[in-house]
Amino acid sequence: MNDAQKKMLSGLREQGLGYIKIAKAMGISVNTVKSYCKRHAIQDKNGYCLYCGKPLHQVKPGRKRKFCSDECRMNWWNTHRELVNHRNVRKMICPNCHKLFTVTGSKPRKYCCHECYVEARFGHHEPCQKNIPAINAMEKQDLDVMSLKDEGTYLATMNLAKKILVQGLITRKEYRRFKERMEEKYKPKISTIFIDK
Repeated sequence: MNDAQKKMLSGLREQGLGYIKIAKAMGISVNTVKSYCKRHAIQDKNGYCLYCGKPLHQVKPGRKRKFCSDECRMNWWNTHRELVNHRNVRKMICPNCHKLFTVTGSKPRKYCCHECYVEARFGHHEPCQKNIPAINAMEKQDLDVMSLKDEGTYLATMNLAKKILVQGLITRKEYRRFKERMEEKYKPKISTIFIDK
């Protein structure tokens, strides 16, 4: 940029125009405008939106505003995900591909991706082709916890099926077929001792 453009940019910014409007008026990129304004500390006392560059109206009591709208706030955080400070981070192992993945937030998630969910639930989708990392001691402990959860689920499901069999709501053949499917799905090691053949 030449000196005339720099003066014009400073003038437009002091009038309260945002980065995008200045860039369009001058025929230069938005990033050039942003970097020049930040380098030379060209701001007004209220500040500008971090995403679109619009001037902000600050309210005295409360935190200083950084964004002009929720849309700008969401767009900015979506483009700066590495700066997000997640509070509730848990490590899980996908029951389909056995890959270790991290879960954030309070919403429970069992599978690492949608493909794994479809494969495990319906069995007719291409399996997840993600690389399975080597499992260290801590991940092995997490895997053992997941195995125990599967054992418990298998045991509870089979006890319920047995009660239904005793009540005469299903036949012995249906019970055996269901038991085979559950053993195939959960692959129990300990629980089979407690279930009658």
